[in-house]
Amino acid sequence: GEWAERVTGEGLFFLSLVHPSGGGLVVAPAGSATRRFSTNPITYGVPTFDRLPFPLVLDMATSQVAHGKIDEYEADGRSIPGEWVVTPEGEPLTDPEEMGDFRDGEDWGVIRPLGGTVTGHKGTGLAVMAELFAGLLGGGPVAGQRDPESWFTNGAFFLAVDPTRFGDRESMARKVEDLAAHFREAESHPDVPVGGGAEGEDPLLPGEAEYRTYQERVSEGIPLPERVVANLVALAEESCVEHPF
Repeated sequence: GEWAERVTGEGLFFLSLVHPSGGGLVVAPAGSATRRFSTNPITYGVPTFDRLPFPLVLDMATSQVAHGKIDEYEADGRSIPGEWVVTPEGEPLTDPEEMGDFRDGEDWGVIRPLGGTVTGHKGTGLAVMAELFAGLLGGGPVAGQRDPESWFTNGAFFLAVDPTRFGDRESMARKVEDLAAHFREAESHPDVPVGGGAEGEDPLLPGEAEYRTYQERVSEGIPLPERVVANLVALAEESCVEHPF
């Protein structure tokens, strides 16, 4: 997402497909409870030509949820939604502490592919393509070619496109503006949830939630869960570093 923001800031379109070079395996293919992929994120970035205060950035895992979101729930002491993760036996897992990390073996939780039990084949297909774009064009090993225990880095395919090669800036700006206005005319429905991993209750454009959060953090600071503060304090004291907490 950060790379997409930097590239769109130069007025360019952006696409990336990323994998962890054969490690970080926490996601199962559709119909399985065996770790075979990482969360293999795909990112799109579109400049908004000053018609919106933020670029349109879609930074998403090809799994039901990013691993970091599970860490966030664990830090907050919250249970995770039952459709995100399964046990090795295929049962829903709601305790984030039972998920394990990237290097834990098959006895820990497994993230479902994007689409879960309904359309998980689509998330599986996206994960395979991200694995191959990043591995074949990025040059690193793919899942199955490296011991997951030795994982240490990511591989990626990045593409930047100059939109002025395909049209004029003003007409593209109008298209962005018109699409955003059309999108915002959608009314929220109280009986149609956004989903456990989304921000707020209203439909938001890609990158809008992150922009709002950034503005809030700049003005009010960054809130930290008590468990995170305790871990930071312990690490600081262990390292003989003064801390502000």
